[in-house]
Amino acid sequence: NIFSSDFNIQSPFLSDSKVLSASNLPNETAAVSIAQDFLSDLSSMPEDIDLEKSKATLLSIKNGSLVPSVSLSSTQVIEVSLFQRDLNGLPVVYPDAKASTINVFVAGGERGPQVVQVDFFHQNITNEKATYPIMTSQESFDKLKNGEVYIASYDGQSKNISINKVFLAYYLGGEAQEFVLPVVVFAGTNGFTAYTTAVKDEWIQK
Repeated sequence: NIFSSDFNIQSPFLSDSKVLSASNLPNETAAVSIAQDFLSDLSSMPEDIDLEKSKATLLSIKNGSLVPSVSLSSTQVIEVSLFQRDLNGLPVVYPDAKASTINVFVAGGERGPQVVQVDFFHQNITNEKATYPIMTSQESFDKLKNGEVYIASYDGQSKNISINKVFLAYYLGGEAQEFVLPVVVFAGTNGFTAYTTAVKDEWIQK
């Protein structure tokens, strides 16, 4: 996108014999460095990225699709997600709780590791601020119980979930938005993560 500088790079890596054989596949630490260097070489590394939050997810290829891998020995692709630094002391969260909107996929290759796919969407956050009333913890919990939430991740099947962590965050989606949205994050068992808006409904409707 020549206006926003967002971009996607794809390749037929799911059927690449060198990728499938994991030839020259790097470890997680090296994959993170490769991803960062790749974006830097394109002059696309945002200044607000917290490099210490970089996350490497191990993936394998099964039936032409990417699935989670349990160890590096069974891995064929490493997904590197880059996260923006905290805003006003609160983390920034994204549509997929396990990734960001900047994701670089690193695999092996004939002569060394290679970047096989990139999904890059970044929104700059300005210093402009406004104050809005937020919901109480009970109001947010009631929304969760009523299903008025966005489920960002869940690896289980049961409808009974134990919530073990609740915190405030700022939400940035996969499309351009005018404001950074404060949300309440509920985290629980089996990778459950859900968001509810933290701003009172009457203000969002306006």
